[in-house]
Amino acid sequence: MPLTVSPLMSERKENEFDVFEALLDTLEKNNQILQEGDVVVVSTKYISNSQGRLIDLSNVKTSKEGEEISKKFQIRPEIAEVILRESDKIFGGITGFVITSADNIMAPNAGIDKSNAKKEK
Repeated sequence: MPLTVSPLMSERKENEFDVFEALLDTLEKNNQILQEGDVVVVSTKYISNSQGRLIDLSNVKTSKEGEEISKKFQIRPEIAEVILRESDKIFGGITGFVITSADNIMAPNAGIDKSNAKKEK
């Protein structure tokens, strides 16, 4: 059985949305029909966006521990605070990165990044 990979182009969404409806819409716009046995791969970032897991850093109040993490790893205090909130454990890190785990999954900076953030003006 041959493997065929079909990347699907989807429009960027700014607010919460129904990921299943969006997937159906994307499949239709890309003239794709799912068959039994097909595998669909969706990025965690897309899922997070669908759940509205975006944070306005200007509304984040930094705790004392967040400030300490910020200084130790040279990251913005607001980012350090969000990392702290999203992590079950912090193992350590290097400048700019904190090694964390959440739900027994290790991730740098608790999987938080700014790649989908709106550009600051």
